[in-house]
Amino acid sequence: MTRRSPAPRTVPAYAFAHYGKSLFWEMSELLFAFYLAEIFGVEPAVLGVLLFVFLIWDAATDPILGAAIGNRQASIALLVKLQLFGAVISSVSFFAVFHKPDADGSLLIFYALAVGLMFRTAYTIYDVPQNTLLRRLTFSPDSRLTVASLRIGVSAVASLTIGAAAAFILSQGGIDDQAAAFTMAAGVFCFIAVASALLLFALTRNGQKSEQQNVRLPAGSLRDTFKRPDLRTIFFARFCLSVGSPIFGRLLPFFAVYILFSPTMAGLFVTAMALAELCAQPLLTWYGRAVSRRVFAGTIAALSVFVSIGFFLFAQASLIAAMIFVFLRAAAFCALNLLTWTRLADILAEPDKPPANDVLAFGVFTFSSKLGLGVGGLFLGGVLIVAGYERGGELSDLGKWIFLGAMSFTPMISALVAVWLMFSSEQKHHAA
Repeated sequence: MTRRSPAPRTVPAYAFAHYGKSLFWEMSELLFAFYLAEIFGVEPAVLGVLLFVFLIWDAATDPILGAAIGNRQASIALLVKLQLFGAVISSVSFFAVFHKPDADGSLLIFYALAVGLMFRTAYTIYDVPQNTLLRRLTFSPDSRLTVASLRIGVSAVASLTIGAAAAFILSQGGIDDQAAAFTMAAGVFCFIAVASALLLFALTRNGQKSEQQNVRLPAGSLRDTFKRPDLRTIFFARFCLSVGSPIFGRLLPFFAVYILFSPTMAGLFVTAMALAELCAQPLLTWYGRAVSRRVFAGTIAALSVFVSIGFFLFAQASLIAAMIFVFLRAAAFCALNLLTWTRLADILAEPDKPPANDVLAFGVFTFSSKLGLGVGGLFLGGVLIVAGYERGGELSDLGKWIFLGAMSFTPMISALVAVWLMFSSEQKHHAA
């Protein structure tokens, strides 16, 4: 089989397309819970249920789409067309999500549920094909690490964009002004997403076709995918990581407003997280090539423990300390994210293993991630309830420590479990 490298402009275009998609993901992860609570006035218990429903629905559609694509000739061209279609319909529904209608009470919650489910369905069509291109555009472990690192770097740029947007939005005086700022930001992000997906489509539509592009995927079902222990392990590792790690970013706006009493710090924290991911990229890429995956995983686990304990002890007492540990925490999560994506691509590319349907595998992988995020959404609602959060109110000292504990130790535990699972999987592989 000929494995021809993609055209020189294809990978940068893929990175730009991933930036457009990441704007949707980062805004939905970092600001959506805060948006529902503060702008829509959704109660914490309802908020947790809504986040759970959205992400479980999103998760369920991923393997379905992967299986549907797997029954066709899944060329690069087809994947690019699907991600363009997904970008268009995601943009329409994303704008609706961040546009508050003239309604209140149960009607507002029903609206949030309806447009949220529409967006999550559309996002699946956007997400799965673009994720699968990570495997299709790379043909060696180093190239997979490079492109995966590039994806995370681009996501960091998206986080920087969201950080700037958050600083602008939260600096607005009243709820109505903030709601209008959310809508305006969503409109800009929709334009970028469609334009970037269209560029990737234009650059690949008339490109040379190779056997790699036109190959029919190995036949496979969900049962076949789950028969492989190495794939089951990486799916479960991703689920565990997704349950706990995002709670940190989801609670950051609440931490800034209700503990530090500085709404603008939310934007600065998101910016610091994005800068950490950008700064970490060269080091992570170099270190990932210099050591084994097991050593890489052990280093990440140690860093996760350090930053989690440090944030719990010092973040409330000092803005500088809080910023430092937010920065380091983002670098650690960036490394974890890089490790799971490259590990999956490595497993699928191993020549001594049974061939797997990579589109379906990536669909199940994103299913695992979003299932974990959905469970994490329920946990977020529980944290807000236990901490005594009330819109526009004040937190007790105990409530503040509950916030800090959830932000610190939940991500740490999920990181350690995920790293152990991946380490255990590699250990079994070496033993075999």
